[in-house]
Amino acid sequence: MPGCASCCSDYKEILQRNSTVMTHYAYKVGGVLPWDSSVYVYRQADTELYEGIISGQFCTVLGPRLTGKSSLGIQTRHRLRQIGYQCVTIQASELIDFPQGYYRWDKQLAALLWDSLYSENLAPLQQWLRETSNLLPQERLERIAGELFADLLEAGPVVIFVDAAEALLNIPFLANDLCDWIGHCLSLRKIYPLYKNLRFVISGSASLSKLIQNEVLLKNRRDVVLHNFTLANTLPLQRGFAERLAQPQQVIEAVLRWTNGQPILTQKLCYLLKAMMDDFCVPTGPVAPFSEAMDQWIDHVVQSRIIANWNRQDDLSHLWDVGYALINSRYRQQILSIYRSVLVDQLVEVKDTMAQHELLQSGLVIAENGQLKTANEIYRHVFSSLFSSSFSSLVFHPQ
Repeated sequence: MPGCASCCSDYKEILQRNSTVMTHYAYKVGGVLPWDSSVYVYRQADTELYEGIISGQFCTVLGPRLTGKSSLGIQTRHRLRQIGYQCVTIQASELIDFPQGYYRWDKQLAALLWDSLYSENLAPLQQWLRETSNLLPQERLERIAGELFADLLEAGPVVIFVDAAEALLNIPFLANDLCDWIGHCLSLRKIYPLYKNLRFVISGSASLSKLIQNEVLLKNRRDVVLHNFTLANTLPLQRGFAERLAQPQQVIEAVLRWTNGQPILTQKLCYLLKAMMDDFCVPTGPVAPFSEAMDQWIDHVVQSRIIANWNRQDDLSHLWDVGYALINSRYRQQILSIYRSVLVDQLVEVKDTMAQHELLQSGLVIAENGQLKTANEIYRHVFSSLFSSSFSSLVFHPQ
């Protein structure tokens, strides 16, 4: 957890590189943060994913949308390249989004890997595809690493990141086939040392039980969980208020009361607060108007600028997506019943049901000490209003 030696070391690196002038300090609402972003919040997941890859483990980063999985991947790939690792990123949709269709996804995989690792010379790839044209897809997959990328694997580790893995579930058996290939590569480590340099990371918003059935992967995986921001790891966010307040931590404490550290909501609220401070104050002066009633002012901003007007803001459009997905779920009645119980603070035990899986993946609730809890106060206010009527009568149209 935050406070360990490795975390402190990484924090120092991050704070040293974030030398952005405070007047241009920009919070990021949605989207992917570059590796040198001044507002990237380092979490325990950064250490766990990096150490898991270094140790050769198969890693998963699965969880709700907009929790920072893609930004975590960018940070990790940058760190790995600094120590000589080769990194390849494949969007899962790329495996199925091509004219030849699903039955040639193995060729697409080979092409995507080759393009990332040997982009300047396609001739060897084309020759290999011709030579293996009579093989079944699974047979061709089994030969990709040992034949196409043997020279790179002999030189050092190659890490394949499969992002947005939920897209694999749109095609029957594709997730199973890809995971079987990964499991096959891991099994070959016992026979061919070359395969010890081949590492895999799968990330996305699909649940583990839906995505992975392969026994080798299930037994030898490292699940990396992206927990919400905490006060202890939000130094990069506090720095944005440092020129305005003697104790910027007070702002973040008030922000976290509303967001519970949910990344996009925390960045959004910090963005709003800093913009308003910059508008109301002289460029180099302190924030006199807000010092005596900071909490009350932040509460007013949340109520008026987010809860009352979230449906008019493009950077909060994910709330429409969440509501629309739940309302159209085949488990909508169970989801409504569970969520209503959570909203009134009834004890709801975590169970392995599809309704709970979908509710957890939506991000509206979190699992804590074996119980479901509302994810944060902003979601509680927004969705208690939206879901106050029955699903059958609720009209919910994304804007």
